[in-house]
Amino acid sequence: SHGTFLASIVTDCTRTLPVKIMPVRVLSSEEGSLINVVNGIMYAADNGADVINISLGAILNNCKPLEDAVNYAASKNVSVVVCAGNAKIDIKNYCPAHNSNAITVSSVNMNEEFSASFSNFGSEIDVAAPGEIIIGYDASGNEAVLSGTSMSAAFVSAAAAMFRLEKPQCNTNQVRKAIISSTEDRGDEGWDSFYGHGMLKLSKLALSDDIPVES
Repeated sequence: SHGTFLASIVTDCTRTLPVKIMPVRVLSSEEGSLINVVNGIMYAADNGADVINISLGAILNNCKPLEDAVNYAASKNVSVVVCAGNAKIDIKNYCPAHNSNAITVSSVNMNEEFSASFSNFGSEIDVAAPGEIIIGYDASGNEAVLSGTSMSAAFVSAAAAMFRLEKPQCNTNQVRKAIISSTEDRGDEGWDSFYGHGMLKLSKLALSDDIPVES
């Protein structure tokens, strides 16, 4: 249900655009393994994904294979979007949120305030997006409501997909710049460790024609 819920956020944001979902299941409802996650990332990167949403994570502990998988996807020009995590800790201790090749997303509430009750924070936070009381659909097609940075990441994945659809020759750095340019500053002026560069505004992304895409 978790992956289906996130996919429903992406499809709701992109609506009639020809954005396709590649469902890669790496966890069961009760457990999972690091090797499944690594294989899932590499499978998506090798089979045509332009954006990979990773809405999972764990305390940093021998996760080099996961870091390597994220780096592998980035090396193939795949934009990797990851959730900050819901442990209320600095993401320097959380994998893969601490990976500099990923776009790491924290959560804000309906008042566009940092979700201090659960969202991780830290030096690798890039942007913030809604993550509280989000409406989506579960695996049975029923409406559900969830909260967490997983949902925040899905909104940014949708933005990345929209930008890459509009500018198919772009690279991952240009996608990152476009998303950062499509935020509104929150918290301390400029970048900060809670909101990153600010809260994503999809309406600003739609007006980002002036963002250069180099050949």
